[in-house]
Amino acid sequence: MLVEAKQGDKAADHLRKALDGTKDDAPMLGTLGRLLAFSKAYGDCVKALDRAIKVYLEYRRLAGDARKRGRIASALYKGV
Repeated sequence: MLVEAKQGDKAADHLRKALDGTKDDAPMLGTLGRLLAFSKAYGDCVKALDRAIKVYLEYRRLAGDARKRGRIASALYKGV
């Protein structure tokens, strides 16, 4: 609601607290990243989305997904 009310600073503070409390929930991390971007907290947005990607890729590995990555995906996710 704070994001919609254009109170980005207050919203970013609350979203950072929620981000710290979120463990391995990729959809929640993605949503927090999107809301942080709307609040103009771009550094925290990137951190949230990076965590979401890492969690998603880890779950894919645990599920036995043996698909090979393409050249572009390998370049984007190098080291992940």
